[in-house]
Amino acid sequence: MPSETYDQMLRYRLAVVTSDKRLQREIKRVTAATNARASFASSADVLDPSEETNLVVFDARDEAPAANHLAGLPRDLALAYIVDGDSLFERVSLLGDRRVESILAREERLDDSEFIVSATKSLGHDLFGLHKYFPWGVTVFSMTVKSYAEKSDGLDVIMAYAEASGMRGPVRDRIQLVSDELMMNALYHAPTDEQGKERYRDKTRKELAQLSEVSAVQVQYGCSGRYFGISVRDNFGSLTREKIVDYLTRIRQGVGAQIESKTTGAGLGIVSVAQSVSKLVFNIVPGVSCEVIALFEVDLISRGKVGARSVHVFVDPAGDLVSRSGIRPPAPAGDDDATEHAFATEPAAPSGLPLPWLVVGLLASVLSALAIAYLFTRDAAPAERPHISVIAQPADATIEINGSPIDGSGAFDLPEADSYVITVEKDGFAPWNQTFSADELRGELRMFVTLPPNE
Repeated sequence: MPSETYDQMLRYRLAVVTSDKRLQREIKRVTAATNARASFASSADVLDPSEETNLVVFDARDEAPAANHLAGLPRDLALAYIVDGDSLFERVSLLGDRRVESILAREERLDDSEFIVSATKSLGHDLFGLHKYFPWGVTVFSMTVKSYAEKSDGLDVIMAYAEASGMRGPVRDRIQLVSDELMMNALYHAPTDEQGKERYRDKTRKELAQLSEVSAVQVQYGCSGRYFGISVRDNFGSLTREKIVDYLTRIRQGVGAQIESKTTGAGLGIVSVAQSVSKLVFNIVPGVSCEVIALFEVDLISRGKVGARSVHVFVDPAGDLVSRSGIRPPAPAGDDDATEHAFATEPAAPSGLPLPWLVVGLLASVLSALAIAYLFTRDAAPAERPHISVIAQPADATIEINGSPIDGSGAFDLPEADSYVITVEKDGFAPWNQTFSADELRGELRMFVTLPPNE
């Protein structure tokens, strides 16, 4: 077929830098699905900055391209890196280049669907929505949450759905932790005042729970069998690339244990989320909206491969993606224009067909069935005693507080005591323990412990 015909058929241009012939074949097979043509180079030395290119994909499993090669590339070019699955947190610094939108893991082979979705988002700038990460036909459920009580109820619904989807206990524990973290951050850390400071930064968890209503967030969840996914979207867009890189870097640095209060920053929880998921996606329109998508690859987790293997950070500084994506941010609390601010989670059906109402009815019946489990068990406001989460790396390390084992995947109310000895250990790794007085552990705390392997 003549080159002119390809140009008419495929709109975008990819440049792929790798000497791995197998990886070249894997990418070539899926490039057309992204409405793009791909050219291949064995080295970054041969990249031509003057050639029209929309996305450059670097094979960085051995090493990233030299800084001088990157400096010569256009500033508006999108970049992606392919790395080994176990090395993500060691390569987080790549995100320091604002052109980098994806760091993709290659396990036994490239994840075709992840590459297609990520490249298409980089090329077409249609970012928002969990449904992009599932095959056609998978039902993605959606709900609006605007209070602590609704957050608790929504968490119960998600967990009931996870159980109905056949997720095993360890996977459900991670889904619960991540869902809670993402909703708490979107509800109480994303809102900012006129000075750009967190609106609720000085409030305790109990005080947050007593707020009758805050700005609404959208929560989506679904399962394809291979992946369980959840997304949470706010209407502030206050999370920044710099904050994301900072928190992911803490994992790479292996700084032992970090204790942080939820009232100190909007980025809190990213570390525990990243250590619990398989893939992590950030879609950001600064000052408008931020969506965080967490994907759990069931088979991978069952093989003990826990923690993000890929991370994607899509930022639209122009702020015009809301109209292009077809999805609006949640309506602010008290907004009377509910219809205008409703989410368009699926394309509209042709006029005259009853399908939308049938879908709504089916979803309502499913959600009603799931809701039975939680309607009469709404959480009360949190107690005054300390509320702690201990997230360990390796994830299957044993965690004990005052000699009693706890589940590190969830939160734990500390018993009354004058002091607390927290121990984390696993065979083959150096144990960690530390004693804290009751005065040191106040409010809601989150501790991240990384055990170094024995030499």
